[in-house]
Amino acid sequence: MIINLSPYESDRVIPENFGDTEMGRDLLAQDYMLKQLSASLMFPEEELGEEFWSRVHEKAYAKFGTTDIPMNTFNKIWIVPEKSVVYEQEGGASAFVVEKHLKVMLEEDYVALEHNKGVEEY
Repeated sequence: MIINLSPYESDRVIPENFGDTEMGRDLLAQDYMLKQLSASLMFPEEELGEEFWSRVHEKAYAKFGTTDIPMNTFNKIWIVPEKSVVYEQEGGASAFVVEKHLKVMLEEDYVALEHNKGVEEY
């Protein structure tokens, strides 16, 4: 299931039926809080935000020779279910998520995880 509050992908916010569930609402709330927190920390008119953007521009210039690059290159974050316990009612008519834990990942970590699904560790 995908939860997505990106203004660039408004057609992919949440599947309608999943949005009616507690898990769907929790994922939306976590995504919203994460965006609020990261925005407050990166606000360029505060000391911490000013330092953050100075470092971003410095690294962008070192790597690409310019600072004129899309800023969403640096901050795509994924919140994924790490663990869940689901109770299925007899007959399969209903299911309840009785335990859940979410994990926050950077884009590169999420892509690496997806790429390596099914790969056996030795």
